[in-house]
Amino acid sequence: HIPLMIGGSGEKKTFGLAARYFDHLNVIAALDELPGKVDALRRRCDEAGRDPATLETSVLLTAIPDPAFTDDQIPPAMRGRMLVGSPEQIAETVRAKVVDAGIDGVAVNLPAYRPGSITAVAEALRPVVGG
Repeated sequence: HIPLMIGGSGEKKTFGLAARYFDHLNVIAALDELPGKVDALRRRCDEAGRDPATLETSVLLTAIPDPAFTDDQIPPAMRGRMLVGSPEQIAETVRAKVVDAGIDGVAVNLPAYRPGSITAVAEALRPVVGG
């Protein structure tokens, strides 16, 4: 079958729908909110009689692999969901805030493309996400 994915942050409605009908949930949340979101999703799965391990999760992050880019340059609406720093710093943040929170996968948006930046981030992330 074609896997069904839903994205959202609503712990009652969206997470409940994901637990009942979907194969994958893309969690929309700030990094510091992820542990609470994972706990809420587990509760919705329990309520639906579903093993939470059967519902894959991911999060979309924006990354700026440029150590010269500072946190104060992050637009207020993106704070908590945008990673800045070296590829290694970005990978460490993904490990500490995403993987350790129990999220299964990550989609990375790299808007400030420079030659080699995608490769550098991929090489730093690969060991963190188990590839």
